[in-house]
Amino acid sequence: AAGNTVSPVYLGRLLNSLPCSISVCRDEPLSLVSIIELSRRFSAGLWNCIQYWACCAGALSMINILSACLSLPPLLTPLMVLYLMSVPVPLIALALAHIDVDPKMMNRATGKKQTEYDTKVFGFVIWCYGCKFIAPILIMIFAYCTFMAHPIELMDIDEEKLHINLQIARIFSFLGILVHFVVISACFVHRDHSLWQRNPFRNHIWAFTCGCTLLVHVVICAVQIVLQDNYFDEACGMWPAIAFLYGGSFISLAITEICKWQEIKVNTRYQRRARLDFGTKLGMNSPF
Repeated sequence: AAGNTVSPVYLGRLLNSLPCSISVCRDEPLSLVSIIELSRRFSAGLWNCIQYWACCAGALSMINILSACLSLPPLLTPLMVLYLMSVPVPLIALALAHIDVDPKMMNRATGKKQTEYDTKVFGFVIWCYGCKFIAPILIMIFAYCTFMAHPIELMDIDEEKLHINLQIARIFSFLGILVHFVVISACFVHRDHSLWQRNPFRNHIWAFTCGCTLLVHVVICAVQIVLQDNYFDEACGMWPAIAFLYGGSFISLAITEICKWQEIKVNTRYQRRARLDFGTKLGMNSPF
């Protein structure tokens, strides 16, 4: 109807009233290619940040669930989980949002909008990200059982020693979780390149954030062990569990890098297929 028609002047007034994050003068050169490249880098960094944060949250939940299945006290208290998901993990995730300038960014095919549930894609995502974080989960649980002498030995120790073992396990496991998360985050810095192809320390923001985070929590862990009575002596007798807890970070790094290599292969295959489909459609719609 004529009454429902939007005039060009009214439409232009509505568009001009919308806020815009880009402010340019009339005579300034404006490159749409650079704006699109910047938006792609921002979207990739934001998605990278969200994926890492969500995977860390799921890993922390699985650690406590497995602890409950083994009839053990929770390895992580609610306050510890809240702190991890509020301070160190978001800091590392925000550092991963920084994406270096990559000339190949503009040649990458964008993903299609999914309108139907794809079982194969869902299974691949669960397998890929699940395998990346399964190693720290199992290492934490095994080290926790070793700290608590359960189920390796019978629980015939007194309540005081049990409490000391629990506190020591939580102190070292808290730092161990951070170490594993930092190691895994190294594989999130350059999603399209392996570690030996592109050094993750090229992201100076990520390197500085992870270094400061680990340094602060190492000092906190050392202070907690030294200031508490009998904690240092008990911890010295648990050195195999501590060595396995932190040495297992190399296992996490290896498994994460294998999963990343498989993910790169799948993404490369998808990019090749997307370019082929685009070229075919372009040829079919060509007037020549």
